[in-house]
Amino acid sequence: MTIIWNFIWNFIEQLIAALFVAFFTTVKVVTKALYGNNIKIRWKTRIKKDIYGEQVMIYNIYNRTNDNLTVDDINKMAKLEALLRETLRLFFSW
Repeated sequence: MTIIWNFIWNFIEQLIAALFVAFFTTVKVVTKALYGNNIKIRWKTRIKKDIYGEQVMIYNIYNRTNDNLTVDDINKMAKLEALLRETLRLFFSW
């Protein structure tokens, strides 16, 4: 019986470690996408304004009752998706 519990405990520890690594990687890529050094300063401000404008537009059109954007609202943000795809392409190319 202890062998089974040891196996389950090891599995849970590895699962928690994998989730932590996945979360850290996601945060790192999104941070690099929004604030990374690979984009010139003038482009960063334009991209931030475009994404913020898109966020405000999505909020005003689809989400009038709640103060927070939902996952479905974020899925409708085409400029944010394009920025993240391009960052992932550049980030993992080296």
